[in-house]
Amino acid sequence: MIVMKSLMLFIYYILLAKKQEQRQVQIVIGSKNLMLVIQVLVVQILMLVIEIEIQIETQKQEKQRRRLVQFTKQRLW
Repeated sequence: MIVMKSLMLFIYYILLAKKQEQRQVQIVIGSKNLMLVIQVLVVQILMLVIEIEIQIETQKQEKQRRRLVQFTKQRLW
């Protein structure tokens, strides 16, 4: 009887350990997915920053071009 109970407890602990291992695997997979999501978000933020910088630079160049055109018109007249 004691041997049977010990064997059942042993099997129970093995099953419990396997279940715990599955949870840990799921947590690791979840962590990897979260890291991928974070990486994608960082890349998207960087792309937005670059796009904004390009727009600012374009506006500066356009403003400079207008000043040059204005200056040239004044010189010609």
